[in-house]
Amino acid sequence: MARKAVKVRSRSSSSPRKRKSRSRDRDKTKAKRRKKKHRSTSSSGRSCQDSSSVVEVKKEDPALEEARKLQAQKEEKLIEEEVARRYDAELQRVFELRLTSIEHRELVKVKVEEEKTRLEAIMLKEVEETKAQILEEIAHKKQDEEEKEKALAEERKKEEEQKEVEQRKLLEQKAKVDEERLKELEQRQEAQRKERQHKAQEEQKKAAETSRLLNTKGQRAAVGFKLNSSVL
Repeated sequence: MARKAVKVRSRSSSSPRKRKSRSRDRDKTKAKRRKKKHRSTSSSGRSCQDSSSVVEVKKEDPALEEARKLQAQKEEKLIEEEVARRYDAELQRVFELRLTSIEHRELVKVKVEEEKTRLEAIMLKEVEETKAQILEEIAHKKQDEEEKEKALAEERKKEEEQKEVEQRKLLEQKAKVDEERLKELEQRQEAQRKERQHKAQEEQKKAAETSRLLNTKGQRAAVGFKLNSSVL
């Protein structure tokens, strides 16, 4: 009795999967038995009918034979539908039993935790990728700004150098103009000096000539005065 109880308990504590397979096997066995029974019944009826009157079978209406075939097909179809219905019902029962079982709940809990871990890993990966993308965009933006600043600095430097060159040219031109003006001024001053010197020389000549003439007139007057005094 104890052994029988142990066997009963072991059967009752078997897994839903085993119970499902056993019930499926039982349904298949029942269906096979029904098919065999139906075939044996139909075959025995036919054999008796054939043995009793062979002439009647030969003269049987083809419509009746077709009707029998259709009836047999309908019965087989009904049997198959019944088997399928019972199979689906058993599946539904096992499924509902598994849904309400502790093992299924634990399995669902584990699956949920695994899915949660997987989604968290995906989210962290996406966050890291987004972060890396943002940092890369910031680095590119900074590099672009530095390149722009460098280009502006070079442009300013070129402009300053150009301004210095232009200012140098202007100063050189101004120095050249000033030098030319200075030369012209020196030439004018030299011409004026020469002109003054020439005038001074001319005046000296005139003064010398005048004094010479005056000396000549004075000598003549003195000679005349001497002559007049001697006559007296």
